[in-house]
Amino acid sequence: MIVYTWADDIGMMPEGDLDTYYTEEEKQKQEKIEDELEATQAEAFSYIAGTWENDDKTLRMEVKEVEGNRVIEVYKEDGVDTGLPSEIPIDSIYINKDTEPVEVTVYDNVSWGTAYCFYLYNDNTELQYYGSDITLKKVE
Repeated sequence: MIVYTWADDIGMMPEGDLDTYYTEEEKQKQEKIEDELEATQAEAFSYIAGTWENDDKTLRMEVKEVEGNRVIEVYKEDGVDTGLPSEIPIDSIYINKDTEPVEVTVYDNVSWGTAYCFYLYNDNTELQYYGSDITLKKVE
C-alpha cells in the first residue's frame, strides 16, 4: 500500500513500499518527468541567476544556488520598500518566454502558494518584479 500525505514545507510525500507498488516502467516514466521538470526549472533559473542592482545601489538582489538549493537574497538600505522578503528559498520556478517582457515566476518553499513574478527587459539585462517600479540591472 502507498499512502500520500501533504506537508506545507515539503509537499506531497508518498510512504510505503514504493519498489513493490510501482513497476520499473512506471518508475522510469516518473524519473523522466522529474528530469524534464528540472531542465525546465534550470532554464528558468538561468534567466534571473546572478546579481542585480538598482542605479543608486540602495538595492541588490542575488539569485544563486547555495549547497544545491536555489535562493534569492535581497539586500536593501533602510527606507527602500521592495515588497520582497530578505530571503526567498526557491521551491519551483517557471518561465514564460512567449510574453514581452519575459516573465519568470518563482514559488518559495516556505509559504505554500506564495509566488513572485519577475519581468525581464532589454535582452534580460534589466529586471522588475510585480507591483514595483524599481528597475534592477544585471551586474554579474
